[in-house]
Amino acid sequence: MRARHNLFRTALVAAALAVSLNLCMEAHAARQPLLIEGKRTLFQRVLTRPGALLAPGPSETEGRPVPPLSIF
Repeated sequence: MRARHNLFRTALVAAALAVSLNLCMEAHAARQPLLIEGKRTLFQRVLTRPGALLAPGPSETEGRPVPPLSIF
């Protein structure tokens, strides 16, 4: 009985680790920089300046302020 309980606990911990590893991998993939079109090693970079606003769309004039030098 105790061996079955320990096996269940080990399987539960392994499943939790697998899920958290998958979430970390997805978060890491989402933070990869975008390649410049037609290039294999040059990446796009965005450098925010003081007073920059993050708007919902390109033609929007209202938005929330973003800190200078934020990563996007």
